[in-house]
Amino acid sequence: MLKFKRNMGLGFLVVLIAIGSFASYASAEKDEEWSLARENFEKIDLKNMSEEQRCDAVWNFLWPWAKKGNLEARANLFLYSFPVAAHAPVIYMPGSGDELAQRRASITLGVHSYGVKFDNDVSQEIYLNQSNMIYSAYLNDPIEGKHFLECMRNNPKKDDCIRYAKGRLVPSFDKYAEEIDTLIKGGMKPQCYFPDR
Repeated sequence: MLKFKRNMGLGFLVVLIAIGSFASYASAEKDEEWSLARENFEKIDLKNMSEEQRCDAVWNFLWPWAKKGNLEARANLFLYSFPVAAHAPVIYMPGSGDELAQRRASITLGVHSYGVKFDNDVSQEIYLNQSNMIYSAYLNDPIEGKHFLECMRNNPKKDDCIRYAKGRLVPSFDKYAEEIDTLIKGGMKPQCYFPDR
């Protein structure tokens, strides 16, 4: 179970890991590596850091794991990029200088983390986030977004819809990661907002 610090003092979201389909040994090894890294990260006292330090710490932990294919890390970035709660932390991805760029980032992260199982405490929030992501896909690309939206509403096999989105609506995660890393090399950083209650 993942516990990030949602408000840096009150705790983040709790997310269950749902990574699979590799050889059981390799998968168990990767899960163990992620679990250990996550445990070590959770020991960091984020609440006593400046906002920029918190942003760097969260980003520097999640982004490398997201690039390695860890769906839980991608799901957390998705939740940060498109929070539902008014007082939730937000991460603006590098290059997200406007609403359209941030929406594209959210769609990409949402599609590439779809299927991660969340615990009951946040299941409704995740559902709303996924609904917002689908709605944003429609706004971002009305033609492909409409097909994706219809698929998600009418097709009981949601995985088919996600495959469609990966083929037509969003870049592969590797390609997206290249774009983000290029922006970082060019001097852009993620920007974060961590509201204090």
